[in-house]
Amino acid sequence: MEKLIQCKNITVEFDVMHKGTNKVLKAVENVSLDIYKGEVLGIIGESGSGKSTLSSAILRLIRQPGRISQGDVVYLNGENLLAISEKEFNKYRWKEIAAVFQAAQNALNPVITIKEHFIETYLAHKPNTKEEEILNKAKELLGFVRLEEKVLSSYPFELSGGMKQRVLIALSLLLDPKLIILDEPTTALDVITQWYILEILRKINKERGVAIVFLTHDISIIGSMVDRIAVMYAGEIVEVGDVMKVYSSPRHPYTKALLGAIPSLNDDISTRKSIKGAPVDMLDLKNECRFANRCVYKGKVGCNGLYENANALLNVSDNHFSKCGYWRDLDDE
Repeated sequence: MEKLIQCKNITVEFDVMHKGTNKVLKAVENVSLDIYKGEVLGIIGESGSGKSTLSSAILRLIRQPGRISQGDVVYLNGENLLAISEKEFNKYRWKEIAAVFQAAQNALNPVITIKEHFIETYLAHKPNTKEEEILNKAKELLGFVRLEEKVLSSYPFELSGGMKQRVLIALSLLLDPKLIILDEPTTALDVITQWYILEILRKINKERGVAIVFLTHDISIIGSMVDRIAVMYAGEIVEVGDVMKVYSSPRHPYTKALLGAIPSLNDDISTRKSIKGAPVDMLDLKNECRFANRCVYKGKVGCNGLYENANALLNVSDNHFSKCGYWRDLDDE
């Protein structure tokens, strides 16, 4: 498959005051990840793992006190999106890469109609377009996400949470981007609406060929819709591969722990185990694996927990990589 975006060695730092001392927090450190044309990529990890920060880096939305201190984001045409001016990057934003952000239901302006949202968004990028043309496109997209044309005359507060989420998905498609990044798009929605949204996203991917990056902490909701999955922990990608390979044979202790915590209809809930302990203190990183303090395999496989055994993604099999140096020794418990 052709690479749409190549993220190379992305590091995002934040200057913070901690106990009276100025410190640097690396929310994302040395992350490399390819996004392919037409694929659905899931990025999972618990809160604070760096998912949203990575997506913000791709979109150049990191603001003070944060900064992208290292890395490249290379687009399909070979241009490094982090090296061009803001004006040049605006040619890509929304037209090539669109986004639906976390808590996006609050992103709609409550005092203007949905119609005005579509018109303003379109004219910001193509100012000479006739309003009739924009509205025809808006009606088409609303129909695509299963909303009626009358929604255009509604204000955001008149719509349900699921309807507002679908409006935002339609808005993200307005300028025919090649990639949509969705950050927790089903959060705060009921289960039925969650699956309704996921079905729409599958349709967008299959019928329009739009690549989708789906960020979530809930590994259970994306297994049926993604082609590949990248697992993030403490600012790093610890495992990445085809979704069926990762689900059937996880090769990092954190991935195994996540899968082991998901309730299943096929077994007793007592067999599920939560991940003990707390994430590593990102302001006090030592020369050790960031999952070492929670890893149940460390003592079993003879790992000393040092970072030298967890500092690079290792090739497990075709298109499957793990950051655990002992991935061969992980049993199937």
